[in-house]
Amino acid sequence: MLAEVVVVSAVISTVLVTMYIAINRVSSAYETRNSYYDIDALFFAEEINDLIKDKGLQTDSNHKLLLGDLSTAYQSLGYKANGYYITPSTLNNTIEGKQTLKDFMSYFKSKLSDENNYKYIIISELCTPDDDCRYYALKVKVGDNNG
Repeated sequence: MLAEVVVVSAVISTVLVTMYIAINRVSSAYETRNSYYDIDALFFAEEINDLIKDKGLQTDSNHKLLLGDLSTAYQSLGYKANGYYITPSTLNNTIEGKQTLKDFMSYFKSKLSDENNYKYIIISELCTPDDDCRYYALKVKVGDNNG
């Protein structure tokens, strides 16, 4: 009787540990996905796209957009806001920035198909004061009414 209790306890413990490990893996994957498809970063990218259409494009040598008042508006909400303008020909160029930006760019490049027909891509980056950065990639296609 005691041996049966020990065996059942060992089986239950093994199942619980396995479930715990699986849940941690899934939650880690969701955390990555949520930081790479952030809704605030999506709206920021849309505002950048509107700004590009209305006022034109101004970047520095690192593809970083010069956003002026838009960046200031997001700073008042508690974010350090950056936007990057990328064309298909400059997609493989290195963007200098935080490691989280480099990780996002690697992830993003791995998800793009070879037959993309994008006019340009806007990468938006919103970072909180404690360096929790969120990203979004807005892909604007050739002939798109938004581009």
